[in-house]
Amino acid sequence: MKSEYILTILILLFVLSLQSSKPFNESSEILKFNIVKTVEADEEVKINNIIVQGNLRVSVPTILSYAEINIGDIYTPELSKDIIKKLYATKYFDDIAVLLEFNNLIIRVVEKPIVTEIKLTGNTIIESEDIMNALDNVGIARSRPFDKNVFDKVEQELLRIYYDYGRYNITIKSAVTELENQLISLELDIDEGDPSTIKGITIIGNKSYSYDQLISLMDAGTKYWFEFWSSRDTYSKTILESDLNKIQDFYLNRGFVRFKILSNQVNLSNDNKDIYLSISIEEGDVYEFGDITLFGNTIISEQLLKDTILSLIKPGNNFSREVIELSKNSISFLLGDSGYAFPEIITVPKIDDETKIVDIEFRVNPGQQTMVRRVNIRGNEKTNDEVYRREIRQFESSLHSNSKIERSKIRLQRLKFVKNVEIKKSPVEGTKDQVDVTFNIEETTSGEFKVGAGWSDTNGALFNIKVQQDNFLGKGNNVSLEAAKSQVTTSFKLINTNPYFTPDGISKSVNMIYSQTDVSSTSTASYVADTFGGGVFYVSPVSETDSFGFGYDILFTKYTKTIGSPIVVTHHLADHGSTSFGLSAKTNYRSDSRDRTVFANRGSDHLYSLEAFFPLSGASYVTASYKGEYNYPYIFPTFGLFDWNTVFRIKPTVGIGAGLFGTTSVPFHSKFFAGGVKSLRGFDGASLGPLTYEGTGPLSCTAKTCDAVGGDFVALSQFDWIFPPPPVIAQDKRNIRVSLFMDIGNVFEDINDFEYNEIRASYGIQGTFLTPIGNVTVGFVNAFKKKDGDDTQPVVFSLGGSF
Repeated sequence: MKSEYILTILILLFVLSLQSSKPFNESSEILKFNIVKTVEADEEVKINNIIVQGNLRVSVPTILSYAEINIGDIYTPELSKDIIKKLYATKYFDDIAVLLEFNNLIIRVVEKPIVTEIKLTGNTIIESEDIMNALDNVGIARSRPFDKNVFDKVEQELLRIYYDYGRYNITIKSAVTELENQLISLELDIDEGDPSTIKGITIIGNKSYSYDQLISLMDAGTKYWFEFWSSRDTYSKTILESDLNKIQDFYLNRGFVRFKILSNQVNLSNDNKDIYLSISIEEGDVYEFGDITLFGNTIISEQLLKDTILSLIKPGNNFSREVIELSKNSISFLLGDSGYAFPEIITVPKIDDETKIVDIEFRVNPGQQTMVRRVNIRGNEKTNDEVYRREIRQFESSLHSNSKIERSKIRLQRLKFVKNVEIKKSPVEGTKDQVDVTFNIEETTSGEFKVGAGWSDTNGALFNIKVQQDNFLGKGNNVSLEAAKSQVTTSFKLINTNPYFTPDGISKSVNMIYSQTDVSSTSTASYVADTFGGGVFYVSPVSETDSFGFGYDILFTKYTKTIGSPIVVTHHLADHGSTSFGLSAKTNYRSDSRDRTVFANRGSDHLYSLEAFFPLSGASYVTASYKGEYNYPYIFPTFGLFDWNTVFRIKPTVGIGAGLFGTTSVPFHSKFFAGGVKSLRGFDGASLGPLTYEGTGPLSCTAKTCDAVGGDFVALSQFDWIFPPPPVIAQDKRNIRVSLFMDIGNVFEDINDFEYNEIRASYGIQGTFLTPIGNVTVGFVNAFKKKDGDDTQPVVFSLGGSF
């Protein structure tokens, strides 16, 4: 018996010697059992060796780092649990076991497979990138460990995304394919189904405003049968939330301080195709503005700030959150103009539910006065930096100024090769009194090759070919070559403009022109003219909005009379010859404060021009003119349905001319004319004013039977009430305008012949569309002040540019 015990002990010692000489490995395991030492709770065992088994991609040092274990540490049962907890937290492992075999700590792991690819099929309304981001948010992404428990949540996440887009009939099929080396491929096959459409919206609780008024605020809703292009009846949770915010803003801006949206419900039909929305609101009572109190601010005079606030917030007017925000912005602008770029302005409404009065406290902290450290230009991929910097009025190492920054933005936006400008202000890290101002510029195409065609009521059919570069060689210079032909004129023009000919901003334009003119087919005095010439024109800035121009052209023109040439033409050619050669001196003064040159919303433009022709041969004369444009923004409430941002525009024109050095009047080729889209709509182009006289008496002529010869004095004005697309129908992309208009005026032989009875007037409606081939204008006119025989046009039409 004793010998059997001895034999058993020898076998055990032999086994232990084999196990200690070669660490355990699952791939080379030769034993079918382990001898694991059991450690009592109060027993301490020192770890002499750490063996990691089962790892393929995660290295041993990485595992030990995550486990926070080292040789020499004391093993306890709590340590084993802590190691397992820490390794599971890495989400790299499916299974973990920790064993102690005598003084050897063994950590056995089973790694999670790695996602090597994710295939998406069937998605059209949601971009693959957006779906990938959504999967990443729940823990599924390429090159990351695959967790089946997490993958089960993927379908719910995708359903949530598609439900937000109104796709309640979506189905998703998922597949997991195991590849070699513990890699897997995921595939998601998405059947988006048809969108669920809104069939009805119910609003409960509205008393002060009608159902139609509130529905007009919403982008979501039902649509008419003819609105085949619209998708407003497709349900979207994001759009609905935006609409609810619009309704809330609508009430809060009209005095309903206690307004609440109690609930909004989305009800689906049994087949998930139809959606019925139910919105419950509580309007509350109307509150008014009360006292205004100002705290803080020791920079700007308190009276100036109060006057600024009271110009917007008037005690007794209905409460409006929008007006409060405008007041805050006005205060911020004033402080920013004095160098305080980041003021803190807090408004505290004091609501009295008994009196229905809201007192407003303004707490103003100007902060630190700020210097502009750097002015950065971003986005100028085609244009030299200096081209943009010379337009900027906020300089580096100077006090921050909101007005200068805004003016810089307007100047940049007015460049033809700039599409949009955004401003970003960044405090300089580590300082409290410095800021960097960045102008993010979105450039547009600066070069243009254009083949155009069109029609106008003065020139008939129009054709042109134009090559233009508004940013030649990235230096901001304008170079254009144009060949144009119309029923009246054939011309070739070459113009080169350097907007910064001098560092002070004086621009220089050099031009050459050749033209052939034949007006025998129009309603004006018949003649033919061939002109060749060229000249220089300079424009010097006087202020941010004003400029003074001066220059000259040297012109040679040969005139030829036709069979239908009237006496005014034949007599002039007999007195002054059929050729004209001389110098045309020109000067002008312009003041332009418009926010945009096309479809301006506000501001005015005034152009005063003077031109005198001094000939070596031909007639001498002088003309002066004024052309203005006044834009006044007006918010049209549309009877409470929605706010329509319209513009009142007035465009007056006055011109006068006279002969010089023995010439009795302005020559026939340079007289003023009226009638047409750009002067008096509803009358044929250039058909108004004095008519041809052949000795049979003026009473025998009308605009329909005789040609207009123009006059030395013109006075007219256009009045337009301009409407962009209604906000409830489409977003304003600044390419469509409709206007109600009235035109009044006429042209006279000279200023002494002005008579009120000769004034012509019209009114109508007109649509203007910006298209790739130029402006398209269509309108309907009634000439309500006219005379028998006037050549009227009930329809206004113009296609293409004016060549």
